[in-house]
Amino acid sequence: MTDPSDAARTAVPHGPDLPAGRLVMVDIPGPTLDGDTAAHLRRHGIRSVCLFGKNVQSEGQLRALCADLRAVMGEDALIALDHEGGAILRPDFWPFAPSAMALGAADDPDLTRRSSEALARQLRAVGINWNFAPVLDVNVNPANPVIADRAFGGRCRS
Repeated sequence: MTDPSDAARTAVPHGPDLPAGRLVMVDIPGPTLDGDTAAHLRRHGIRSVCLFGKNVQSEGQLRALCADLRAVMGEDALIALDHEGGAILRPDFWPFAPSAMALGAADDPDLTRRSSEALARQLRAVGINWNFAPVLDVNVNPANPVIADRAFGGRCRS
């Protein structure tokens, strides 16, 4: 039988023992990690950051920012970005990728897979490990400006 104290030592913290920062994803103010922001991330145990256009200037800058974030939040930190192709490409220094709607119109699953893998390689190369890219959006309301070309199509297929 396993000693119950072993389980307590290896269990993931939860309840009052879980730092609140582990439950949130935050935004940071600019393209570099300043001392105040780094201290805030450490103080609150924050392990997830979402990057936006204001955080992205060049490939080298983005790689350095991700490395700095990992140095503060840990190697298993989640660093996210919207990088889905079409109109939503935060880094404008990489080749343009087709939108989900263009890929859906092509009706070529292999092309969609290869395009998505290329986007993932770009992100991974700079240290981003979470892409906020829609995968099941359906543009059922053409008047909805949010979905538009982010959907692979306008009707569901089973």
